[in-house]
Amino acid sequence: PAILQRMLREEWGFDGVVFTDSLAMAPIARIGAGRAAVQALLAGADVLLACGGPRVQEEVIDSVRQAAEQGVLSIDRLGQSRRRLVALRARMWRDAPRVDEAERIVGNADDLLRAREIAEHAVTLVRDEAHNVPLQSGQLRVLTLAPATVRVEPTLGEMLRRFRPLDDLVLRSGDEVDPAAIAGDPLIIVTHNRGRPDPWQIEVVRRAHESAGRRLIVVATGTPYDLASLPPVPTYLATYGREPVMLMAAARVLAGEIPPRGRLPVGIPGCYPVGHGIV
Repeated sequence: PAILQRMLREEWGFDGVVFTDSLAMAPIARIGAGRAAVQALLAGADVLLACGGPRVQEEVIDSVRQAAEQGVLSIDRLGQSRRRLVALRARMWRDAPRVDEAERIVGNADDLLRAREIAEHAVTLVRDEAHNVPLQSGQLRVLTLAPATVRVEPTLGEMLRRFRPLDDLVLRSGDEVDPAAIAGDPLIIVTHNRGRPDPWQIEVVRRAHESAGRRLIVVATGTPYDLASLPPVPTYLATYGREPVMLMAAARVLAGEIPPRGRLPVGIPGCYPVGHGIV
């Protein structure tokens, strides 16, 4: 309440809609999504992001209903949130651009160029003990490890293929790994995680590290923290996202088309501090 009510609403005069972050995040588990949802509404939030599947959503709905029935949450308080949401919906509907207009706005040449420049300054070469970047000539394999719910098109392999021939493979969480897929030639493993890598990914990287040794490169396209959970891979690149512009920037760094320029915006616990990057 000190932040959302007194400062945001009363001192700053903000009367728009306040969203929570995901109620499925690990710290929320300490008190439970339902209790957190009620506390968020009491503090002044308007929309609860009950991510995490039906179980979390049911817990949140049941807890809010019970709090309202018991008088912990007043109907007037919930009515304030409803009023803000109705106003926001009406404004968004009234001001919404046509689809073709929106595509023209976000797809103009200046913005695309700016996105490319940002991506190329963001991609970070975190570790390269084996001097694998830029890539040397020879056969190359790119293996994308994808959680079951993550869309992986386009792949880093598709982007990198513009610069050299390679084998481009995708494995979903839990898939059986062909030993030939992680053996021998220079190997790039692409991960995409928002938290810690799952045990399956860690095991695949471990086996690849044993097989490919110093020829192994890991490219983290989610958060940069994967390195803290993985074996000591010799080369590690972070892109902070798997949007096509980010993957193309990573491909250009790997191919030697541009130098790495990024530095870590956060520290990787037990590995590297904020600001680290090989440039």
